[in-house]
Amino acid sequence: MIIEATVNSNVDYCSNTLIESYPDGQDVEVFSFNSLKKAWEESVLLSDREHVTPYMKKNFKVLNIHSNNMKFNKVRMTVDEPNDFVVIKRLVDKLGLNEKWENYTNLYLNDKTISNTNDSITRNEGYIKSIKND
Repeated sequence: MIIEATVNSNVDYCSNTLIESYPDGQDVEVFSFNSLKKAWEESVLLSDREHVTPYMKKNFKVLNIHSNNMKFNKVRMTVDEPNDFVVIKRLVDKLGLNEKWENYTNLYLNDKTISNTNDSITRNEGYIKSIKND
């Protein structure tokens, strides 16, 4: 869906992260090689060089694909921290390996023993640290 939207809209960057409406870990970002090359050549800040997509968001023609359920952005289904692994294990233990992402998301939202495990971790924590170092 994101790739198709990128091609059909003739944008440099398309994502579902401009408005955070999907679970953390369900982020999708698509950009052209030319925009990546240009970002590499033109970016100055260390944070923009380490995390290239924020530079693209500010400097290129972009498109966001968003969910209509804004509660989804409260969900963390990624594996960046040890507690994230615990969450994923609990989700898989309860639903198995072959469910749609929406089913895992709804279980996360409705089961506090799962969501309380990693809900104190800040989304995009690495990028926030990089900005502070600029």
